[in-house]
Amino acid sequence: MQIMVEGLALGAFGTLYQQTSEPLLKSLLKAVIQDEARHVHYGVLALREHIKTALSERERQEREDWAFEVALLMRNRFMAYEIYEEWFEGLMTRAQWRDVVTALPGMREFRKVMFTRLVPNLREIGLLSPRILPHYDRVGLLEYMDGASADQLTAEEMIADLDAAA
Repeated sequence: MQIMVEGLALGAFGTLYQQTSEPLLKSLLKAVIQDEARHVHYGVLALREHIKTALSERERQEREDWAFEVALLMRNRFMAYEIYEEWFEGLMTRAQWRDVVTALPGMREFRKVMFTRLVPNLREIGLLSPRILPHYDRVGLLEYMDGASADQLTAEEMIADLDAAA
């Protein structure tokens, strides 16, 4: 759960960091991102060892399924279905709404910042076996698989990546 929630925080703060030109806010967000990056780094190191040595195959698969469900919930939470149901249901289909929200530049960037770190972290700790990979592929999250995990990045490299993408 730690790397999932911290990954969500990194996505939110990273997107704000990229979008703001206010120097004080940018400096504050940089410090917060560095702190969150340390939390995720620790989580990856601790969980990788635990998952590889302390869990049975069944327990690992349960964690793998749970992580996928959480990733899916995180992805879907930002589809703003509540807004669709309140204002646009009847004007367009849910699939059309999903296409609109998915294509919004801010939402696309948020998903990229969040899942570029989250999916490699799940891979690194051992929760992306060949059994679960087709599920990530089906929902469009497998494209983030080959990125660097938290233990392969410094906080400064993470900030540099955000600056380069802005």
